Amino acid sequence: MNSLKGEMANVILGRFQRETPAKKRVHLMLEQHYDTTALDLWNAVTDPDRLARWFASVDGDFHEGGHFVVDFEEGDASQIASGEVTKCRAPEELQVTWNFPGEEQSGVEISIHQESGGALLKLKHLRLSERAAAEYGAGWQAYIEALGADLNGESARGPAWDDRWSILLPDYQELLVALTRSTKPGSTS
Repeated sequence: MNSLKGEMANVILGRFQRETPAKKRVHLMLEQHYDTTALDLWNAVTDPDRLARWFASVDGDFHEGGHFVVDFEEGDASQIASGEVTKCRAPEELQVTWNFPGEEQSGVEISIHQESGGALLKLKHLRLSERAAAEYGAGWQAYIEALGADLNGESARGPAWDDRWSILLPDYQELLVALTRSTKPGSTS
């Protein structure tokens, strides 16, 4: 991940969208192209052994109706997400519920498309609270970058992820403030 830190310091992959003008829930959308096949990318985002290299320790079954647990920090119950697979069409589409301690349930959708020269990953995290949205934006982008490093054979987990998250967080906070201003009643944006 070290090679990404300087190269992508100011590139923000995500954007926010309000669920509805009246609600304080937002959707986060990110896209990233990788120089690999759609099948390889699918395996990287659904195989627990590969997920452990760039994301976190994941246990579960990635088939429709299957359940999973994501342990971001071993020994810390406050850093464990869980969910159910609501849709799975390998190697193109995965939809899951997302339960994280202290938060309302949200959803994550991943779609993968074969493109000329590689594969495109689209990730949506739906129904996020405004309080958590910027942190998820920075986190998902850092993980998407770590996935790219892993696909390139580089080390992708560890302290570099925390550093990258800290660099990205202010930019995602600004995006969220801009969204909030543009969707307030009486706004002309």
